[in-house]
Amino acid sequence: MVNNDNMENSALARNESKRTNATTLMDPIINIKMKLAIFWIVLMFFYLYNDVISFFRQDTVEGVLSGAPGGIEITPVFLLAAAVLMSIPIFMVLLSAVLPARINRPVNIIVAIFHLVLLAVTATVGDEAPWAHYALYMVFEGLVIAMITWYSWKWPTEGTVASRPSMNVQVA
Repeated sequence: MVNNDNMENSALARNESKRTNATTLMDPIINIKMKLAIFWIVLMFFYLYNDVISFFRQDTVEGVLSGAPGGIEITPVFLLAAAVLMSIPIFMVLLSAVLPARINRPVNIIVAIFHLVLLAVTATVGDEAPWAHYALYMVFEGLVIAMITWYSWKWPTEGTVASRPSMNVQVA
């Protein structure tokens, strides 16, 4: 004869176990290549929104229309240089995802440090001190660049043991 009380208790225990497990959230590890690509995307958004929001200033619009916003003369060479400089983080999204680790790590470190220097130079260029919104975005940009450098420097090695499930995204 089967004891129904034991069966019910067992079923309740299984259901309780399922409820507990269902509310435990996973915290998977993101592949370092994807993490770096995401940081470069975030950096590009900060660059973009910093410049876009600056266009809400009347003096910026007037400066652009006159060909010298913030006292910086806009020439074809300037525009080409800006295009090249802003192409770098765009390519870094791709390169972070596809380069082999032995090349990826130093490239990310070097390019991030270059962008940190570029950020410092940008802070000193122009007729006046940057407005609060511009300075805030520059702080965020600096933090993202620091994170790119840090995560690249701390690149996981073959011996690294992961205690969480991995979210390895295969890019072929």
